[in-house]
Amino acid sequence: MCGKCGINFYIYPPHIAHKRLKRYELLPGKEDYTSLTIECLTHLYPKTCPTCNITLTKSVSTRSYIIRCSQCHYQGSRLKHTPLQDLKLPLYVFGWCLLESLSRYPKVLTATEIQRRLGVAKNTATLLKRRLQLLAFDQLPKLNKRFYNDLKTNLSNLTFPRNDKADLTEIAKNKPIPQIDTMALYSASQRANKGRGNENFIITWAYDFWPVLAAPFAA
Repeated sequence: MCGKCGINFYIYPPHIAHKRLKRYELLPGKEDYTSLTIECLTHLYPKTCPTCNITLTKSVSTRSYIIRCSQCHYQGSRLKHTPLQDLKLPLYVFGWCLLESLSRYPKVLTATEIQRRLGVAKNTATLLKRRLQLLAFDQLPKLNKRFYNDLKTNLSNLTFPRNDKADLTEIAKNKPIPQIDTMALYSASQRANKGRGNENFIITWAYDFWPVLAAPFAA
C-alpha cells in the first residue's frame, strides 16, 4: 500500500517465457532415426581421414553430425558433400522422412504431409523432400551398374523364341527375370520426370543393399 495515496499495489512476479517445443521435437524414437541417418551416410558417403588415409568411423556423442578418425582424432562433418549438407534440422528429422518413405513404398511421401506431420514450414518440407530425391538420384549410377552386371552374368546367353505363345517356363527356370520397375529405372534418363517418381524405389533398393553399394559399386 502506498503511504501517501492509500492505494494497494500488487507486484507481479517476473514472467518466465516457456519454450514451446516444435512438433518434430516430440517425435518418439529420435535416437533410432538419428542412427538410421548416420548408418545411411556412413555406408553411402564414407569419409576418409586426410592424414591417416583411413575411413572415419568414430562418432562424437554430443554432436551427431561430426565424425572423427580413430588414430589422429581428426574431425570432419558427416554432412559435407552429401544431400544433407547445410542441414539446419536435427538428423532424426531426415531419418524420419527416410523411414517413412521406405514404409510407404510404392506410395510417395509428399512435402505437404512432411509439413503436417513434422510441423515445419512449407519451404522446409519441400527442401526435405528434395534432399530425399537427391539421395535417391545419387544411387542411380550404382543401381544401373548393379543391374547391368546381374543381367550380363545371368541372362547374357539366354535367347527367347520368336513365337509369342511359346512356353518360357523351362527357359526362364532359375533365372532372375527383371521386373518392369527395374527396367524403367535402368532406362530412365537423369531428366526424366524432373527427377521425381522413382525415389522410393531407389531408396528401398539402397536400404536393402547398403553394403553392396558401399563396397564394389561405390563411385
